Amino acid sequence: MTLRKTIKQKVCFGDLEIPVQIIMELRSDVRMSITSSQAILRLPLNLTHEGEQQAIAWFHNALASELEKHPTLKNRFAVCSYANGQKIVTTAATYRLHLSFATRQSSSGSLHGDNLYLELNNKLEGLALQQTIRKLLSKLVSKHQLPAVKARVDILNHTHFQFQFGKVQLREQKTQWGSCSSSGNIQLSNRLLLVPQPVMDYVIIHELAHLSEFNHSEKFWQLVAKAMPDYREKEQWLDIHGHSCTF
Repeated sequence: MTLRKTIKQKVCFGDLEIPVQIIMELRSDVRMSITSSQAILRLPLNLTHEGEQQAIAWFHNALASELEKHPTLKNRFAVCSYANGQKIVTTAATYRLHLSFATRQSSSGSLHGDNLYLELNNKLEGLALQQTIRKLLSKLVSKHQLPAVKARVDILNHTHFQFQFGKVQLREQKTQWGSCSSSGNIQLSNRLLLVPQPVMDYVIIHELAHLSEFNHSEKFWQLVAKAMPDYREKEQWLDIHGHSCTF
């Protein structure tokens, strides 16, 4: 018997497109939450179809109400608007964006020096165009800065741990800043390219500590604290400013 089911959707409110997860699980109540990257609706697994539809309707109304009462929430889901010649500023480098349009089935991009060249399908417009630009430029910037991030992981590991680990990857992760697999591979959100270096260092140290303690036990936090005694300040920075760090 399936004890959990997850459905991913998107809900639009004007120009906002909000990622939504509907999670059906063993629980007795209906609950809504809004994270830095999505809205979540949790439903009892045994809810009837009619009850499910009523809960979803309530969820949409409640979400709209929260956005109305707390306008700053909208900043979490607003899509950046990109223009030709715009500067793309990251912590380690600044790039210049060059956009061109042509009759083509797909869009592509390339990086030359600090110039990002994107060749876009001329039928794209509005939200679809901005999302395509964001995806292409974040991919190019991540590829460009990955060697420096890998070098930073090596330095921090050598300085504080000397653990064995596998691949280091930069991924477009919106719900978490990093992860460490049981095989020792480390994935970091490319949003870390937009945070101060000490904050990125904290996330790297956090994931490296998981190579020894694959949990969040007291021993795990002792490892983190030994490597970075003020790590709580970095966590607080992410809590306050993290939602604004996005391509």
